[in-house]
Amino acid sequence: MPCFKFPVLVCTDINGDLARFWWKNGEEGSKIHWKAWESLCKSKDEGGLGFRHFSSFNTALLAKQSWKVLKIQMQAG
Repeated sequence: MPCFKFPVLVCTDINGDLARFWWKNGEEGSKIHWKAWESLCKSKDEGGLGFRHFSSFNTALLAKQSWKVLKIQMQAG
């Protein structure tokens, strides 16, 4: 994940799978949604559970990898 930019559709599917995991109640149906998914994705300091949006998380990991490459190049040359 830190080396490749995932398509937005893949990230949306992963977010949907996570939401279904938390909200689905087996084969019977769905659970009660006590909080909105956007609220759960907020940081713990802001009152959420710290779930990540995978598209933003993927972008952050790519930026971190790019920074490491630039840092190595600056040290070498």
